Amino acid sequence: MSGQVTLALDKQTYQPGDTIVVTINNGLSQTISTTDHQTNCTLVTAEYLAGSQWQAVGACRLMTPTRIVPLPANSSTVQQLVVPESSSDGSSWPAGTYRVTLVYSGGDEGTAVPGGLVHSAEFTIA
Repeated sequence: MSGQVTLALDKQTYQPGDTIVVTINNGLSQTISTTDHQTNCTLVTAEYLAGSQWQAVGACRLMTPTRIVPLPANSSTVQQLVVPESSSDGSSWPAGTYRVTLVYSGGDEGTAVPGGLVHSAEFTIA
């Protein structure tokens, strides 16, 4: 984790109704920032592989302002994403391949990149 930002999952296969536990590890020596209002109104976005394109799922529908959330240097932050049960209203997530993405700003001094984008390992929803 030292010197980088990573996403770790609690397991590799999930079922509808399961909770995906994602740990954001900020191994940098500086605080980074991200925004809420991502999947399930968390700090991360779950993405489904549809053909060859990644598509975000579980949009946050809160009618509140988006907040900027600091992630302190050398810290871990846990986020929980609930995989919806099957439904007829289109809110369920299809079975298939997924990943979790974090977009952040800030980072270590002296780096040319003022932020970044990081993905988790791919996982399956059965």
